[in-house]
Amino acid sequence: MYWRDVHQTFFKKELENIDQEFHYKLPIVCERFQLVYKREDT
Repeated sequence: MYWRDVHQTFFKKELENIDQEFHYKLPIVCERFQLVYKREDT
């Protein structure tokens, strides 16, 4: 699955920086954002 592969690679690299290992039960917080204002370029 694309999403899993890409994010697994990302998290493995990030966790290496703090001497941690990736595992599938790692809690992940996901956020969703909505654009409420778009500035017009002048």
